[in-house]
Amino acid sequence: MRKITLLFSLLISTISFAQGPWEFNNEHVGWVEAGCSVSDGATAVVLTTNGTDNPTFGIDVTNSAVAGINADVNKFAEIRLKNSANGPTFLRFSYPNGTGGRVYKFTTISTGDTEFKTYYIDLTNSNWVGTVDDIKLHFKTDNGTNGGANYNTTGETIEIDRVAVVQFPERYSYEFNTDAENWTENNSTISVNAGILTVNPTIATSGKIVQSVFAVNTTNATWVHIVYKNNSANNNRIRFQFRYAGDAYTAYKGTNMNVNQNMSGFETLSIDLSAIAEWTGITKDFQIIIQDTNNSGNASSAGTFEIESVLFNTSSTLGTETFAYNENFSCYPNPTVDNLSFSSQSMVESVVVYDITGKQMLAKQQLVNNTIDVSQLNAGLYLAQVNFTEGKTTILKFIKR
Repeated sequence: MRKITLLFSLLISTISFAQGPWEFNNEHVGWVEAGCSVSDGATAVVLTTNGTDNPTFGIDVTNSAVAGINADVNKFAEIRLKNSANGPTFLRFSYPNGTGGRVYKFTTISTGDTEFKTYYIDLTNSNWVGTVDDIKLHFKTDNGTNGGANYNTTGETIEIDRVAVVQFPERYSYEFNTDAENWTENNSTISVNAGILTVNPTIATSGKIVQSVFAVNTTNATWVHIVYKNNSANNNRIRFQFRYAGDAYTAYKGTNMNVNQNMSGFETLSIDLSAIAEWTGITKDFQIIIQDTNNSGNASSAGTFEIESVLFNTSSTLGTETFAYNENFSCYPNPTVDNLSFSSQSMVESVVVYDITGKQMLAKQQLVNNTIDVSQLNAGLYLAQVNFTEGKTTILKFIKR
């Protein structure tokens, strides 16, 4: 018995049961590289490409380590990295397929990063079950195909400070500053320009946009606020719907909300989600469906639907006003360090600043030269609700450095 116990102890000592998340603070125990060299930094591991192979970094059972991921619960890879200017543009996450090969899931990545960015990859597949011990990250070149192209540039760096596999990544605000932020089109086409997501629904279908990557914890989100502008003469309603844990994320639940038509400016539609019985636990798979109630089956009619932001929070106050959006009105400098000024022919009466969760951060009356002091705010993204003396209101986004 002593020999068996000793042998078992020796076997255990040779295996690294990592299980994640992996933070890479001065070490990368259990992870091995190929096609690159690796050095440990204080907050990230640095991969330097060698030009001979596609850089790979992963946990492999043949190297006496196991990832120990519960694939029945955790479905999304969360990878936080910073990529150099001429680095690879395609990231694949792989795991065994059970027959000697591998399953590859992928996303495109940016280059020339000055800050770390987080990428999410949906890992679901018939082979993503049970306990997964072997995972790898592969860096390649985006060529428009699922496999990508070989990457063989020398001396480029990829810094990775976190890898995790999570049940559902959470996100509570969407500003559409540069892209659709993982909202996808369904019976519609979408585009992003100047911070506006424009949805063009396919006529006579259920035109919609879908968010299938991020989830929310309903404890932190009892309202959703959609800042929108409906350019259609006929589409008069949107349906907001979601899936919830109560039926294992099978059926959609939601609510219908009337919207104005042929709008000249943006308005905020606030929906009380706590009034929906199924809005409990973790919810996901959000859909915003554009409808014409006079059309057969509430199908979409012609006309675009513009969305400036979608915000989940616990407040009913942000977004209850109607905002008179004026394209000639702006704030500067943006980003700012201390003062924020507003360019307008109208006199600004007051300004209320909110963070992206809807929490009021400051309020200012009787502005001097249409300027407020924001130096006390922490760095981040904010919304400024600007009230004019003639009774109109508008809202602007700004960044505090």
